[in-house]
Amino acid sequence: MRMTMSLVFAMLLTGLVYTNVATAGNASDLRVAATVAPVHSLVSMVTDGMIVPELVIRPGASPHNYALKPSEARALNDADVVFWVGESLEPWMAKAVTTLASGAVVVELGATEGIERLAFRKNGLWSGLDQQGDALHAHSHGQAMDPHLWLAPNNAVIWLDVIADALAEGDPDHAEDYRRNAEAAAGHIRSTVAEIEVMLRPFTETPYLVFHDAYQYFEHHFDLHPLGAISLSDAIRPGPAHLIDLKKAIAESGAVCAFAEPQFAPRLIDTVIDGSKVKKGILDPIGAGLQPGAGLYLSLMRGLAVSLTECLG
Repeated sequence: MRMTMSLVFAMLLTGLVYTNVATAGNASDLRVAATVAPVHSLVSMVTDGMIVPELVIRPGASPHNYALKPSEARALNDADVVFWVGESLEPWMAKAVTTLASGAVVVELGATEGIERLAFRKNGLWSGLDQQGDALHAHSHGQAMDPHLWLAPNNAVIWLDVIADALAEGDPDHAEDYRRNAEAAAGHIRSTVAEIEVMLRPFTETPYLVFHDAYQYFEHHFDLHPLGAISLSDAIRPGPAHLIDLKKAIAESGAVCAFAEPQFAPRLIDTVIDGSKVKKGILDPIGAGLQPGAGLYLSLMRGLAVSLTECLG
């Protein structure tokens, strides 16, 4: 029976749809760990059928300032290969990989050549359509990089090959399996992106607010144009002047939606949209509410698209 599109959406959002691409029964003794859930998902795609990688940072926790539990420290200590984004996302990991994973191959995905890097936007209110952060190149004027790199699907596709190469070096007997998995996973991502492009096409100039500036890679790829962010970062509470500016911008722009995030209280959203007709939605940049594993990345990207479509529509 052919599934309806809404059923496919629902299954993807709950992480139930992901095609195994490795040969059943192939198993590896390689021990693998990944820090955040989206990276863990990409690694799981590549290791599918052979290895179940350890997720270091529990779902829903902020990766910026994290205290490892003993079991998570052991996962790093026991790992042969560790994948992380980099100090811009997980600053505490720089010490952890030195002390706990000193015997492991450590792959900093954020340093991958050829990926898209964007600087954080300079404030929480972006006027007009020209609001994308500058492209970041190495040593570019000390600008801080937006570390939510996985939300650029092209970055994720590039990372799949990097992940496969690192695993193949540590486990050459299964090198072809890892590379075959990476190629199949890239196909899944490209197909999902093509569907998302169709979903979001009617909303490319519809203004909206996000909780904090975490989505510009996604917005850049799918040509979206948010009005601004309520919080200047996920760790800094906005001042009264910024909230007043946002309320004025909402009135002038006709913004239709303001998006909270699962791990933050929505009170600031209520303050900003009070007295307006702006609807509330939820965006999740890291998969806080999703089941970790190979299906999470596709579910995360699809979930962002569905949330945007439902609220903006």
